[in-house]
Amino acid sequence: IDAQFPPYEQVIPKEHTQVITVDRARFVDALRRAQLMSSATRGVKVAVVRFPGSNCDADAWWAAAAAGAEAVFVWHRSTDLEGADVVVLPGGFSYGDYLRAGAIARFSPVMRAVAGHAAAGRPLLGICNGFQILCEAQLLPGALARNGGLSFVCRPVTLRVESDATPFTARYRVGQRLVMPVAHG
Repeated sequence: IDAQFPPYEQVIPKEHTQVITVDRARFVDALRRAQLMSSATRGVKVAVVRFPGSNCDADAWWAAAAAGAEAVFVWHRSTDLEGADVVVLPGGFSYGDYLRAGAIARFSPVMRAVAGHAAAGRPLLGICNGFQILCEAQLLPGALARNGGLSFVCRPVTLRVESDATPFTARYRVGQRLVMPVAHG
């Protein structure tokens, strides 16, 4: 594994200087358990869109790279997804949660390219506020609602796989239960 994956600090491009710490051994083990390290991702290009204030963008970039994909950062003011096969809109507090991040981010120039990517039926993943951005941009149906307690929630939840017909769920079985962490407010 060490020969295949350089230390985390070496895979983040120098122009992205934020300090990030991660327990590399636990992260790689989690990738193995989730079966994300696959030959199926070799040759796949993943664009991770960065918005002001994003804080999970480097993690998304590193996960894509660790899974064998070519990962690139795309700034929200760009109009080009750099030929990406998959687009990830990561979480974090892009524009601040209190401002409805997606309501502002949907007007970023990159969103026209993201909409074109989605219209072509290509894989798109929204994580946390990235999911909110997809809803606000009307790339997903519906709207998000505040949680019932109006307080921060951080705990594992059990999800049920409803479809194995997506690039993100193809390695799971319909009905399979997955324990995933949530952190939202």
